Amino acid sequence: MGIIKLLVIFLVGIHICLGSNVSESNVSKESVCKKCMDLIEGFESSVLGANLMGKYIEPVLLKLCNLYADPETCKGTLKLMAPLIYENLIKKTLNPRKVCNSFFICPKEYWMKDNFDEYAKKILADKPPKNIPVPKKHSIYKAVHFSDIHADMDYLPGSNANCNAFICCHKESGTPVTPKDAAKYWGSNEKCAVPYRTIEQAIKSVADFVKPELIIWTGDTANQDMWEHKNETQLIPTKIVTEYFTKYLPNSIIIPIFGNHDVFPNGNYKFHGMHWMHKELVKYWGPLIGEEAKKELEHQGFYSVYHKSYNLRFIALNTEACDAYNFNVLSIEKDPEEQLIWLHKTLLRAEMNKEDVIIIGHVPPGDDTCSEEWSKRYCVLVERFQNIIRGQFFGHTHMSEVSLQKSYDKKDTIGLAVITPSFTPSRATKLSYDGATDFSVYDFDRDTNSLTNIYIYRMLLSEANSKLATQPPLWSMLYDYLSEYDLKDLSLESMVEFSNKLKKGSPYLKKYVNNYKVRLPWEWNNDKMIAKKHIAQFIFCQVSTGIYEDFAKCMGANLLYMLFEKPSPQAGLPTTIFWIIQKALGKWHQHSK
Repeated sequence: MGIIKLLVIFLVGIHICLGSNVSESNVSKESVCKKCMDLIEGFESSVLGANLMGKYIEPVLLKLCNLYADPETCKGTLKLMAPLIYENLIKKTLNPRKVCNSFFICPKEYWMKDNFDEYAKKILADKPPKNIPVPKKHSIYKAVHFSDIHADMDYLPGSNANCNAFICCHKESGTPVTPKDAAKYWGSNEKCAVPYRTIEQAIKSVADFVKPELIIWTGDTANQDMWEHKNETQLIPTKIVTEYFTKYLPNSIIIPIFGNHDVFPNGNYKFHGMHWMHKELVKYWGPLIGEEAKKELEHQGFYSVYHKSYNLRFIALNTEACDAYNFNVLSIEKDPEEQLIWLHKTLLRAEMNKEDVIIIGHVPPGDDTCSEEWSKRYCVLVERFQNIIRGQFFGHTHMSEVSLQKSYDKKDTIGLAVITPSFTPSRATKLSYDGATDFSVYDFDRDTNSLTNIYIYRMLLSEANSKLATQPPLWSMLYDYLSEYDLKDLSLESMVEFSNKLKKGSPYLKKYVNNYKVRLPWEWNNDKMIAKKHIAQFIFCQVSTGIYEDFAKCMGANLLYMLFEKPSPQAGLPTTIFWIIQKALGKWHQHSK
């Protein structure tokens, strides 16, 4: 069916509905509204069945994708993603309640904007006075944070590590041109993920030398070659890495959650439609998190678990609810799975029971790929419960970052989110380098469960491969926050002072830019780039805001300059593109009928 024919049917139908509204006084508005919604629903089905994506849109997207990636990657990715993008864009655009309300056919109760200000004021109405405990520093315990491991099931030593594809070091990557281009035993460069042996050795090294009491594991354990994934193999890397953790760290608390790459199709978590995934995860993680958390994970995809010996409740969030690349979120336009309602109730219960709380997730709230609407409400909850939240830990960006969250009135800083660098060598840069694998180690004050220091550990793959015959690789501390940035502590006051130093372009800015991609070469890490005003502003805004809307306001006109910086930190895309994506997600809506 052609586009013109579909459009004619649509307009005629709307005319009939409007005509009924005017002439048939005996017909209730409710009845006319229902007619309109039935019509739009039928029109939506016709558009979805018209295959407009395959005929007109997919070829254009393929050409655009080929500007950034190799043809095979683009073809495979679009085969998975294009139908999902099309379906959810149509559902968002042709939502029957939305369309009929726009034509004033249905009452406003059928489609109302969810008033964020009302939400914030309601949540904050019973906010207690600020009372954040000061670490006593009598005793500390250590935690290790792994994220974005991206285990490669097909890694092949000797294969080509310098191919033209998105992921190399596979049999299909071809023969290396020179010995230097050959995939090495422990891993190779920025174009390759890591083999299982490297992951196992890292976890063994952590057990032998760090001896953590807590493991935070924030997902993306599957590799990034999404076009090669299948339902039945998607969670194999998660299963194997879980076995490593339980083998080498049987006495540590392990708090896991999945990331966007652990979902099939990649990043497209379908709310109310992922029970197969939940059941599989419960098989691996059930023994680690206990019965109550196991039921929550299986039922809804997120959970909390309390550890009495630490008086600490861990909350593991499903951040696919905010992920802009989860195209299913496009058509939902409200709190997916009512996770934020659950989070509010869980934090209320923790407060009532005088529990401390640590929150973990994959996508950081405030990241340019996390929905503004979700992030804003999340930050309100952080503000309301800042007295009991002891830490927030995320991954996803592959960078070493921190993000300060502001109060609803923007007058105070109310939270600190810590983002760990990826374990995989991939760092989204076009400069060649020998790969490195990284993770974070945290010090917590035993008396208050407060975060007191952050350490970044790393292992250079070139060094490990050169010592292959004599010793296994070792991970050593690259830097720690207190020493590197001359911080008195990690209190919110100290971190605000630090962010202000970054804004002024102090030596700390150069250090932060250097450490952002874990001291690996990238396009911004030079004096000429750091001297640019909008680069310093970018780093300051990223550190000092926890909502993308605030980041964009903080950048102001400098956001336009970012269009001309290639690549920006976000995987080669100008950060301005993400501003457009955020606006496309739109505001949340509700209805009372």
